[in-house]
Amino acid sequence: MSCCPKDSELPTHSAHVDKGKLEKVDDLELYVSGSGESAVIVVYDIFGFDGGRTRQVCDQIADAGFLVVLPDFFRGPGWDPANFPPADYHDLMRWIKKVGSWDNVIKADFFQKVIPYLHSKGVKKIGALGFCFGAKMVIHACSHPELSAGAGIHPSFLTPEDAEKATTPMLLLPAGNDPPIDPIKAVFDKKPFAKDCVFKTYPEMKHGWSVRGELSDPAIARDAAEAISLTIDFFKKQL
Repeated sequence: MSCCPKDSELPTHSAHVDKGKLEKVDDLELYVSGSGESAVIVVYDIFGFDGGRTRQVCDQIADAGFLVVLPDFFRGPGWDPANFPPADYHDLMRWIKKVGSWDNVIKADFFQKVIPYLHSKGVKKIGALGFCFGAKMVIHACSHPELSAGAGIHPSFLTPEDAEKATTPMLLLPAGNDPPIDPIKAVFDKKPFAKDCVFKTYPEMKHGWSVRGELSDPAIARDAAEAISLTIDFFKKQL
């Protein structure tokens, strides 16, 4: 399937005032919030560095005692919400592979730029959180010994093969219109750290709700708050 179902939530306006600051590692811009010896790398969704409430969530995690880094892996604008759903999903897929593929873009940034930056700040344990296609990037990263935990909210593209390679506990919180998480959970259930993994589906929610859904809707506000709370609790236990 595509990274986003056609009836996904689109970015809504956020009145949140950023608490973090912008930094650069070579050509990679970072939004950095909080401090601490445990860090969380956030991989945004297709709407990019300024999309939705992603920075607000970064600040919420930072407020819980983490150093949070949101890299601008796309190095430019995200997908235009005015062009969603796209007339041709192949255009969206080609664009993602160009600006945000694991092998061509994000792998090098993760391990050659972001993680060395975190070590320079005295970080000792690192987790990662991804939204949408970002969850795919996170599960890839979690096959590397530098990562201690991974999380994905309304994840896309996940396969049992990805899960087989992961060596850390995972938290995965799909929406009701995301692919069933059962095949992924079945793989993690066989791992030695299975008891540390968290899986929960939000059947009333549409893909993207946690960082893009309209919070004036009580159900979205409720489930978005719970998803972020579960994520923070998960990282507190694993990092």
